[in-house]
Parts: sequence; C-alpha cells; structure tokens
Amino acid sequence: MRLAGPLVLALLIAHSAQAKDECYGRALVKLEVELSSADANVVSYGALAGFGSNLSQPLEGLQIAVAKPLLACDELEPAPGKALLVLRGNCTFTDKARAVQAAGAAAMLLYDSEPNGCVTIGYEANKTAGITVAVVSINQALGQRWGDMLDPSHVPPVDLKITLESVGVPLVDTGAVLLWLLAVGTVVAGSVWSGADLLAARKAAAEEEQAALIGGRRKAPAAPPHEVMDLTPRAALGFVLLASAMLLLLYFLLNKVFFFVLLGLFCVASIQSQTALYAAGLEQLLPPARAAASLTLPFFGVCPLPVLLTLPLAVAVAVVWAVWRNAPWAWVLQDLQGVALMLLVLRTLRVTRLKVAAVLLPACLLYDVFWVFIQPMLFGNGDSVMVTVAQGGTSGEFIPMLLRVPHFGFGGMGGYSLLGFGDVILPGLLVAFTRRLDVDLSLHGVFRAAGGAPSLFLYISRAYFPYAVLLYGGGLCLTYAALAFSWFGDQGQPALLYLVPCTLGGTVALAAVRGQLGALWRAGSKVGGAGDAGDGDEAGGLAESYGLLSTADHDSDAGDLGVGSGPAAGLGAGTGTGGAGPDVEAGSGPAAGRDREAQRRRAGGAA
Repeated sequence: MRLAGPLVLALLIAHSAQAKDECYGRALVKLEVELSSADANVVSYGALAGFGSNLSQPLEGLQIAVAKPLLACDELEPAPGKALLVLRGNCTFTDKARAVQAAGAAAMLLYDSEPNGCVTIGYEANKTAGITVAVVSINQALGQRWGDMLDPSHVPPVDLKITLESVGVPLVDTGAVLLWLLAVGTVVAGSVWSGADLLAARKAAAEEEQAALIGGRRKAPAAPPHEVMDLTPRAALGFVLLASAMLLLLYFLLNKVFFFVLLGLFCVASIQSQTALYAAGLEQLLPPARAAASLTLPFFGVCPLPVLLTLPLAVAVAVVWAVWRNAPWAWVLQDLQGVALMLLVLRTLRVTRLKVAAVLLPACLLYDVFWVFIQPMLFGNGDSVMVTVAQGGTSGEFIPMLLRVPHFGFGGMGGYSLLGFGDVILPGLLVAFTRRLDVDLSLHGVFRAAGGAPSLFLYISRAYFPYAVLLYGGGLCLTYAALAFSWFGDQGQPALLYLVPCTLGGTVALAAVRGQLGALWRAGSKVGGAGDAGDGDEAGGLAESYGLLSTADHDSDAGDLGVGSGPAAGLGAGTGTGGAGPDVEAGSGPAAGRDREAQRRRAGGAA
C-alpha cells in the first residue's frame, strides 16, 4: 500500500506531542519599561511562575540589571531591589530563583535560550519553600534586547526601570478557541469524508448489481475509490508498542541532522495528503469529463488531471513552510499541512467495530499517561521523554507533527497553544466509525418516518455521529480546563486522559442505553473496505433492533442491496448465509418486497 509508510510514520511520531499551552503561568504580567532616552514607556508582557510572589501589589520602578553570571546557577553579585535578567539553562528554575533572591533582587526576568517565545516555568512543589521573589518568563527577543541596551559598551548609556503588574487574562484566549475549532473541524470533516466514501461504494455496488440483472450477468465488483486499511485489535496494540519504540529512538537520536530527515518525511507526507485533499475538492468543481480526465507522464504513468493541477500548490506550501518554518506566520502553513494529513488518515484508516476502539484508545491513554506522568518519576532526573521529543530534543526545533496556534494579543509575550496530531486522529477514528455507521443506518431508512420522509427527531434519537462529535469537543474543553487550572501539575497535559473517557465512554454508554452495545462491539464493514472475516453488518443489526427489518428478511440474503425510487430513495443492506452474492431489489415499498422471489428467479435464469 503506497500510503502505508507515510501514514504509519505520521501516527507513530504524531503522538509524541501532547496538549500544551506554551508560555503560560499563574498569571500574565504587564511589564512597563521606562527608558531614560525615551519620552514614552514601552509595554510588554510575560508569564508569572507558579511559585514566588503572586504580585498582589505591583512592583514599581525596579532597575533592570543583567545577572552576573547570566545563568544564575551560582552565587550572584549583589543586586538589592533590582530586577535581574537571567538566561535559561544549566540548572532548575527554582535554583535560579534562590540565587536571585540571595542577591537581594526583587524580581527575576527569565528569558529563553531558544527563539521559541517564552517558556512555561515548571517546578516541583516541594522545592519552592521560602522563595518570595517575583519570577517572570519573557521571550528571548525581549531579554536579549534589554541585555544589549544594558551592555556597558552601548552608546548612549541606557538606564531601564520596570514596573511589574499582574493583569487579568481569560482562561481561554482566541488562540485556544481557534485550536479547538481546528481540531473539532478536522475530526468532523475527516469523518464526513470517510462516510461519503462508504456511501459512494454502497451506491456503486447497487448500480453494478442493477446492471447485472438488466444485462443478465454479474459484473466484477468495482475497485474501492481509494486505498483503505482496517485496524484490528492486534494492530492497535502493535501501534502502541511501535510508538513507544519510536519515541525512545527519537529521544536518543533526535539532533539537528535527524530532525531534517523527519522534516523531509513530513513534507513528503504533507504533499501527498494536500494533493489528495485539493484534488478531491477540484473534482467537485470541474465538469465530469474533465474531472475524470488523465494524462500519461514518463516515469509516473497515468496521472489524473485534478492531481496534476493541484500538485504544484501542495509542493509550494510544503517548501515555503520548510524554509520559513520559524517565521511568525509559519504556523498557518504548518496547520494547513497538518489538517490535510489528518484528514487523509481519518479517511484511510478505519475502525470497523467498537471492539477495536476499546483496545486502541485505552492502550494509547495508558501510553500517554506513562510517558507524561509515570516515566519522569521512575527514570532519569524528572524530565519527560515525551516532552523532550515534542520540543525537538537537542535539535533546537519543534517536531512538526502538531497543531499550533499563537496566543493573540499581549504581543510581547509570544508562545503557542499546541495539540498533537494523535490527539485528533485517535479519537477521530472512533468518530469516523460512528459517521459510517449513521450512513448505513440512513441507507436502511432508520432516519425516515412512516411516510418515507427524513425525520430530524428520528435522526437525533437514533444517530451516533453528532453525539460523538459533541463528546470529542467536550473532551477538548476538559483538556483546556486541565491546562488553565494546572491539574496534575504544570507540565503539558496528555489530552487522551480526557478525550478517551469522553469519546469512548460516551459512545459505549449511548449504545448500552439503546441496547445496541453488542451489535456495535461485533460490527464490521464489508462494503468499501476489507473488513474482518466473519464480521456482520452493523447497520443491518441495528436497523433490525429498530424494527425496520424482519428476522426472516435479515437472515435470508447475503449483502442484500435495495435501490428505491424518488427523492427519498435509499439503499438497504442485510446479512446472512444464503446466496452467492448480492441480489438487487428494484422499486420501493411493499411492492418491492412482494416481487423479490420473482426477481431472484429471473436473475438465476439469466445467469
């Protein structure tokens, strides 16, 4: 399978990033700097650490000085009542704060050693006793600018005075809302795309069988419109083991050279997924003849016209982002590529029954919790392997397999809200399963009233997909709450800790209340994908539970497909052991059922 390499690579590496608000703290700090050489004060922002002074009262008129030594890991020169600039690195944040406090300073202004905005100041609660100095994180550019201005060689000499004031900030800013919309929108779009593929496959199969009856012979089944890969419980467990192995490999090998290898692989997967997405959209805009046209190229063979037209755009997006990936606007292109990649994964990888989701999602949840919470306590010096890999290890770069959105407003603060691809893809596979389930239920007429018209009430009371989307969105909201209120500490949150109970637990509970848990647990799709051998048709079983299929009808035919007439016509699929292949019913309503045997005899005679 051509897609297997990039897709599996994306899944293995994607989960190395967790939900995180970069450059967030207990509060936002307004930094008003008075320049001796300027008439107006300059306002910037920083993040207040979770220990030390809470700035209940502003600190006014502090003179800014550069800590000597700058890393503040050893004893400092006295700096009574000053705000000391300190560089990140070589020792813990609490050690730096104690050194600053011992020097008599009133505040520590910590700036990052890497150009990634400011950094969230993590700490261990049992090592903060006695620290009363105000500890504020600022971005690298601001710290370096102030340091350069205070250099004795600076002409003219500059005297900087700063006022630190805690300001109110909403728990969720515009950037977090946009990240939520990106994640939920990707899950919805990928699920709808997967459902549309299944619907197209069902209709194509019905049309082929209808033509076979009219023409007197059966046609070979049409090839699926795209490559799909159905997950099994064994494959789900294998993914978790491979993901752990990949995580450790990245932890030990991730340097500048290895990062560029990952960057190249990400760009290749991005170009492939973007092309598939753009081509699918272009096919809907072009006339049918143009959409189905293709060209033969040397070395590549037959290439569809929509793919050739959209490939240059996909390449341009990937190249521009790769070259300027650290620019302030690069997050837009990174998220565009990420969304395209996740959409293709949600379209291609399929959970065919609830049993698979019940193995995959809890296993990934345990993986998340172990590498975020347990591993730092068991091994090493308390650093999380997952956080280290997500931050790029020693490469100085961020792993691109994540969505990131900047904190809008408070321009001097910088920083991004981050969400790993795995936190979208893994729960999204379950949501896509519910969408395909609803498509099959719709083809069985489950959402139609007695007169044959679609019923919103029946859809709300019998569908699964809209509730799965709400459960996913609610799980993300819980993740934001965990970040805002620092549940389980100040490190990044394993989003699956909240997403899995919401999505999987909510879906299981809904199926149990409706008495359909067994049908979903054993379900398996057989049209539009390989499916699992021996699995039944989940929609047929659920439709029967709603009283829409009689037991005799449900058990009589293998893969019954019915084609109705009129605007409300649909397809019905059943399962059983009789017959060598799908049979077709022409017409709709009770008359079609009464004519079934005559049609079957005619089809048998013609064959």
